Amino acid sequence: MRRAIFILAATMVGLVWLLSFKTTPLQAPPGLPLAGAAPATTEARSRSSQRSITGPPVQTRFGPVQVKLRLVGNHISDVQALQLPRDFALSQQLSAYAEPQLRQETLQAQNAHIDVVSGATYTSKGYQQSLQAALDRANG
Repeated sequence: MRRAIFILAATMVGLVWLLSFKTTPLQAPPGLPLAGAAPATTEARSRSSQRSITGPPVQTRFGPVQVKLRLVGNHISDVQALQLPRDFALSQQLSAYAEPQLRQETLQAQNAHIDVVSGATYTSKGYQQSLQAALDRANG
């Protein structure tokens, strides 16, 4: 019995440590674009076809999720989470963990068919729904 309590306590300490781990976003040195960034000439040529589309807020079990797309032609050049669940400390941590992964998945997939982030399933599903609605608005 003592062994089980010790294992449970150690697991909880490890989980708290893991969820409190902070990372810093990758930044390119001044003058160099991040990998995957569009060249400046492409950006300049297509500014006339650049537009922003906001998806509707999607209510999830832990709070609303809403995204805003920046499109250049039909290419998703950026996606920003306008709303993510942040009512509780755990929701804030999970949103901070899931947001960059969901953004990267969107930019790679160029559609709403993205993987769900483990541990943030409700947030991921809401993100997908708001993203798909924004894409539907852009195409309709």
